[in-house]
Amino acid sequence: IREGQAEVSTRWDDLLARAGRRKQRLKSSMELQKFNNSVRGLLSWYSEMNRQILAEEMAQSVASAEEMITRHNGYKAEIDAREDEVGLLRRSGQRLGTGHYAAGDVRDKLGELSRAREALEKTWVERRRRYDDVLDQQQFYRDCSQIDRMCGAHEAFLHTGELGDSVDAVEALVKKHEAFEKVVVAQEDRVAALVDFGDRLRKVGHFDVDNINEALEHVLERRKKCRDDGIFRRRKLEENRRLVGFRRDCAEVVSWIKEKMKLRLMSRIWI
Repeated sequence: IREGQAEVSTRWDDLLARAGRRKQRLKSSMELQKFNNSVRGLLSWYSEMNRQILAEEMAQSVASAEEMITRHNGYKAEIDAREDEVGLLRRSGQRLGTGHYAAGDVRDKLGELSRAREALEKTWVERRRRYDDVLDQQQFYRDCSQIDRMCGAHEAFLHTGELGDSVDAVEALVKKHEAFEKVVVAQEDRVAALVDFGDRLRKVGHFDVDNINEALEHVLERRKKCRDDGIFRRRKLEENRRLVGFRRDCAEVVSWIKEKMKLRLMSRIWI
């Protein structure tokens, strides 16, 4: 009987030990399954976030470029908000990686997670640089367009053929031209700033540097023509001012001569 009891006790202890090991293995399996599900979920989120970042189209205006950067910064905030989850998974993986039957798989999953996180961070940084370049591009074109429109207004003013047919009319036109010249001078700072902007974009090797150079060259050529046309018109106004002044003086002399002749003729009649 004692031998039977001992055998039963031994078998019972063995059964309890096996049950304990099975329970531990089941617990480890559940932890592994939970870990794997969490990793898959985070990897899927990384993939979707990467797709959203890359799906953004390049902006075609300053406002849309600024909105694009704001959205992109929002993506970064979402990525950073996942860091607590990433840290928790890493700690969980490190625990599982110590003596776990699937320690190798756990380490592989942690490596895959780190690579996906680094790849997403790299995508975000590269896109942010690109968006900053796009914002610079659109700001440059906006400034170019503004100066180009100013040149158009100057050309319309300069291309009028009116030079004035009297001293007063010419003086009025000269005053308008002097006001125009002051406006042109006042705009020089904006033109210089645009040139500096273009130089900076060239030095950093901006992706749109060829078109930027072309746009800047066009604006500067048009600006130079406006200045040259302004000088030409100022010279024509000065010439016309002298001409109408001469004509006025001639008319006054003729009038004075006529008046003198009239007085002389009247004096003879009285005699």
